[in-house]
Amino acid sequence: MRYDSLAFLQKQINIDNPFAELANQEYEAFIFTSDGRTYQSRKAKKTPLKKGYFLAFWQKNSTNTNEPFDANNSADYLIVSVLDEVKIGYFEFTKAALIKHNILTNNNIVGKMAFRVYPTWEYDLNKTALKTQSWQSHYFTDLSNN
Repeated sequence: MRYDSLAFLQKQINIDNPFAELANQEYEAFIFTSDGRTYQSRKAKKTPLKKGYFLAFWQKNSTNTNEPFDANNSADYLIVSVLDEVKIGYFEFTKAALIKHNILTNNNIVGKMAFRVYPTWEYDLNKTALKTQSWQSHYFTDLSNN
């Protein structure tokens, strides 16, 4: 597995047993452990017409249909790498944050199969994006100047 995001993250945190997820390969999807915790990883993509970075985050169910990840069987963390030339960093979302913001399916709330992340360097955002950036910023590490 030759992923830019894996090489980047290996410089930031201890990564054990990385293996590729079958779905979401376009987003360099892989799973790993670190210090006894499980992680799912994605590399976010810059989109030309909208602010922020986009990522897919879904799984196949028993009938081979795409569905959001469920809180009962997802990793402890979702780590999202943002590698945009000189702007680099990563989000390390806890499972609790993903549940709170309806990204993971939980109880009667259906999660999301894709979403946007807004690093702290993103400006001139609309109201909804600004609200999202506000909660996401607590999970973001900006390494642009390193």
